[in-house]
Amino acid sequence: MKSIAKLLGALLPLCLLAACGAGPGGSSVSGSAPGSVSHPPTPPSSTTQSGASSEAESATQGSSMETSGSVSGELPASELGYEAYYSEEREFWPDSQPTDDPNVWSFFDADGTLYWHNNLIGNGSLVANNVTDYLVGSEVVTYIVGGTQLYATAIDNSWNQFVHESQLPFERVVSNAELVFFLAGGIVYRHHVESGITDAFHALDATALNFMPYSNFSIFWEEIVRETEVGQTFTDFRWYSELGTPMPTPQELMTRWGVFLKENNA
Repeated sequence: MKSIAKLLGALLPLCLLAACGAGPGGSSVSGSAPGSVSHPPTPPSSTTQSGASSEAESATQGSSMETSGSVSGELPASELGYEAYYSEEREFWPDSQPTDDPNVWSFFDADGTLYWHNNLIGNGSLVANNVTDYLVGSEVVTYIVGGTQLYATAIDNSWNQFVHESQLPFERVVSNAELVFFLAGGIVYRHHVESGITDAFHALDATALNFMPYSNFSIFWEEIVRETEVGQTFTDFRWYSELGTPMPTPQELMTRWGVFLKENNA
């Protein structure tokens, strides 16, 4: 997750964040103090699982799951509050990379300083100093400040939001306009953009390699299952769902994984 469509940049000073404003829809960044977490409400007619990963047998995902960007009432999913957003399971698709269209916004860094630039009218502004990594998507830019603080900002620089602080490295960040998933210290976190609330979602074993969100309530990852004496490593997919949703087929997971790799140049 590196450079110009890279992973997250360094953290923005609080005075700069104040100038950028709160999260999308004018919502304040609740739960934004470093390390604060909360837990989403249980959707209707669902049973929440707690603790270890669910390694359910492969099964086709039900048709009841809403696609990312679907509406509840008249609001798009990206504008729903915390309770409403987690009232149902929604598919997660990672934010795609922006095009080279000259009429879009762009971000670039220079010696650890991240700038936002309007390609159409030619003006720009400072986003953050001491940025160590960042990732540009079509709707959201995530960046890390000082290697310890994760932020998200709108692609048009209309809002800038603190996500999480960790003294351990951010190993992976995957986002779209609704959620930011990230891995730090062996724990996958889930940040709801509209409300600004971050949840500690699931702990991964040391044998886990990477992870990918599948919905707002489920993730999957590669895990080492066997290593040979000559150094060959064999992996398999693992699955966790807060709702106990059955694991999709390996073919479905491979398709989703391929989309992630393509869009993040991984």
